[in-house]
Amino acid sequence: MTYMIKHLSRFGLMVHVGRGTTSSKTECMFFPRPREPEDGADLSDITVTADGGFISFVEKFRYLGSHIGQRLDSEVDIDERLTKASQAFGALRKHTFANRDVKPETKARLYVALVLGVLLYGCESWFLREKEFKKMRRFHHDCVRTMLRINRHQQWKRKIKMKQLFAELGNRVRPLRWHYETRHLRWVGHIARMKHDRLPLMLLTSWVPHSRPIGCPRMTFGRTVKKAMKRREEIWPGLPFDKPDNWNALTDAARQRLRQKHAKEARKHEIKMHTHWMTLAQDRGSWRTMIRGPEPEATQGGPAVRRARAQRSNHRHQHQHQPVHFQPAVAPHNYQQHAGNFNDMEGYVVHRNFDD
Repeated sequence: MTYMIKHLSRFGLMVHVGRGTTSSKTECMFFPRPREPEDGADLSDITVTADGGFISFVEKFRYLGSHIGQRLDSEVDIDERLTKASQAFGALRKHTFANRDVKPETKARLYVALVLGVLLYGCESWFLREKEFKKMRRFHHDCVRTMLRINRHQQWKRKIKMKQLFAELGNRVRPLRWHYETRHLRWVGHIARMKHDRLPLMLLTSWVPHSRPIGCPRMTFGRTVKKAMKRREEIWPGLPFDKPDNWNALTDAARQRLRQKHAKEARKHEIKMHTHWMTLAQDRGSWRTMIRGPEPEATQGGPAVRRARAQRSNHRHQHQHQPVHFQPAVAPHNYQQHAGNFNDMEGYVVHRNFDD
């Protein structure tokens, strides 16, 4: 590190280091080996200059709005995105998203632009596990229920599906997996259309000539892309197993041979699909149409949602405290004195001089 600082100073570049109580803007991060604890190394400050300049270690590093953790997975960045999106939704909750005077379609447009944009920032490089995705989906569903002014108990009691809630918002808000995978595959298609000397394409299609470490990784970027493509039949068509007409008359050995033959054909088909999608992605317009999929059908679930909203509104009004109206006090005599003025028996205001 000291050699690098001296080398950069030859070109007029300066690395910011900490001194005394001033922290360093340059940060270091320790990345442990797979399946090893993060706290197994010495993470004390490193002295890099002769006058006591130091560089500190951090547990997470922010770069261009995205957060990198010591495990090099997406968990740290997803937790930060959930916090930021929750703050954005809470800032507009009272006056916009929970306001009955705002149309559901308007709420949906604002939610997609202001909240989903914050939640899914940088999602093109994520490799999600189901545990992390469920946390984001739970937040997404809570926001949809808030915009329609119903709670989870009312949805369960009236058996309202999330598909019906999305239809109430004009299908401008869809399931979170659709929003995530659409952005993810759009970025992958953009990489596939790059020239062969571009670094993103080289990293996406490269391979390491070394054996993998023992054990399966938690999740990889390639497996995430593959899962998203397999959910779209136009991009990754499957190869179903067609049973012959005399299937019931075959012996167990004959059935096993047919299954093994289909397994070999399925393996060849899967290898072919690994490069087939790059051919489809060359046409930008058709690629975007395929990843968006068909438009959702309109469902008949509006009355149930409206009844749930009405029930919640009635419940809130019944438990709302009514204002207490106090009756004015009545004077025992037939006139009222106010700062030198009084009303006579006929109601006329008469001025009184206190100097008399």
